[in-house]
Amino acid sequence: MNLTQQQLAMRALVARELEHAEHLLELLAKERTTLGTDGDAIEALANAKAERIEQLEQLHAQRVQLLQQAGCDGSRDGMDLFLRRSRSGAELRSAWQQLLETISACRDQNQINGIIVESTRRSLRDTLSILQGQQPDDATYGENGYQTSSNLSRSWAKA
Repeated sequence: MNLTQQQLAMRALVARELEHAEHLLELLAKERTTLGTDGDAIEALANAKAERIEQLEQLHAQRVQLLQQAGCDGSRDGMDLFLRRSRSGAELRSAWQQLLETISACRDQNQINGIIVESTRRSLRDTLSILQGQQPDDATYGENGYQTSSNLSRSWAKA
């Protein structure tokens, strides 16, 4: 494969990666609005995210292989070198930059969703503790690193 063919293949590959990354970002945004409201929808979104991530990993592997065939490292530095060598680099450079920005936005949105999930989990745990007659902050971690609750029963209300 000559340099021109490699450039065309890389442009198509980065475009496909960008398409999948943008779809993943949409799924993450939907997940954020769905968190805590619809368990079935969350499960469907989790499955769709897993599929997109798998596709992105496959495309990433193809990009690494193409970079290596072009004599570049399979890292970001290798992609930068490939872009510097590219004759039609402006379009590819723009798509690459968009891909990096979209992946970064996905990472940020995923972290936000994780914070929301953790906050909801803590709130539910505290509510359950109260219903069980325990202080919400009775939970501690044992030597094994697992969360334990004290067995002190403090009845806040009696039926």
